[in-house]
Amino acid sequence: MAAAVRRGLSLAPIPASRREVAGIASRFRRQDALVYLGADANRGAGQGVSGKIGILHFATHGLLDERFPLSSALALSPPDPPAAGRDNGLLEAWEIFESLHFEADLVTLSACDTARGAETSGEGMIGLTRAFQYAGAPLGPGLAVEHLRSLDRPA
Repeated sequence: MAAAVRRGLSLAPIPASRREVAGIASRFRRQDALVYLGADANRGAGQGVSGKIGILHFATHGLLDERFPLSSALALSPPDPPAAGRDNGLLEAWEIFESLHFEADLVTLSACDTARGAETSGEGMIGLTRAFQYAGAPLGPGLAVEHLRSLDRPA
């Protein structure tokens, strides 16, 4: 994934994601919701998730790397200007395994291909779903992911 970004991978904005997040946040008291939009929805904010949380919701692009499933990623806002060898705006599955530790009631990945990954002998499916389960998403109905590509519609 990082190599694709270096080669100029470009992702179009998803206007409905802002409405989706705002709609969800409006159901909670202001002090009970942390909302990151635009440039604030960056890798640092994603990596900062920790402790006991109710709902964790990502509405962004999902990038599946079938060859290297631990490189599958959620595309967050890249730094401006980008710095070579530093934050590329991608929160990759390996980073989630390595650095995110939380206890959530519900995790929603409203991003393309987040239900997909690579089937590994003895390990099962490896990808974003498994990474978030390891980080603290509940098993079963407490983790909502997308299998197909959505074209700018709230999940």
